[in-house]
Amino acid sequence: MKREQRRRRRRILRIVTTLILMLLTAVVIVTVLRIRALNAFKGDYYYTVDLSDRAVGNIALWLADVEGAEIDPEWIKDKLPEDMSVKVALSFERRGFKRGSYEESLDEATYTACEKGAYDALSECLKELIIGRLVDIGYAESVSGEEADTLIKETLGMTMDNYLKNAGVLVLPSYDELAEPVNRSGDFKIKGKTITWERDGAEVTERFVADKETLSFPESGESGYLFKREAAEGKKKDSGKDAAEDNEDDSGESTEEGTGGVIDVAE
Repeated sequence: MKREQRRRRRRILRIVTTLILMLLTAVVIVTVLRIRALNAFKGDYYYTVDLSDRAVGNIALWLADVEGAEIDPEWIKDKLPEDMSVKVALSFERRGFKRGSYEESLDEATYTACEKGAYDALSECLKELIIGRLVDIGYAESVSGEEADTLIKETLGMTMDNYLKNAGVLVLPSYDELAEPVNRSGDFKIKGKTITWERDGAEVTERFVADKETLSFPESGESGYLFKREAAEGKKKDSGKDAAEDNEDDSGESTEEGTGGVIDVAE
């Protein structure tokens, strides 16, 4: 009788122990998942917006007014830099376990690079049109690009792109216009898989999806872009070094033309 009771106690103890272990495992898993989610809200993220179509549209409209004829958008697009993406940065700073502050802003350096690329493209378009006109009026049988640059500089007293900037030709929306809807900051707090933060003067609660390298807000309209985690400075340097090594040919001479940070947004 006592032996049977001891067996029952041992069985009950094993069952209780198993249940406790299962409960502890579930608690650990939930805790780890919450910590991972909370860890997403520290550091820097970004997404990018491609401005190619806006540049092509503005340039085509301006050239059409000058030429009095429709301009082929593809002709303009071929002259734009391959990368016409402007970066939107999103930074988090935690204060406590589930709250902190954030700042979202349009990166001025990438905007400046896009603006320069658009002015360069417009300058090239105008130069080709000028060369065509010079040949048509019999100035010469052919005019090289360098000759055209010299004539333009002598005529205008400056390079074509500087003249266009000084004349106020808008090849892109202004920085302030693009920055207005994205330059914002405020406080945030996390609860479960939702974030409550100050957006455009109002408190907004929305669901987020986070993993090791990305963060998104799938139900939030324009904020539904996929944010990518910004690489740490040390990793950026290492990736640039790796790219340079990859560009070395079999003779050991470097064929690198230059490397840059990834600006791919996540639209």
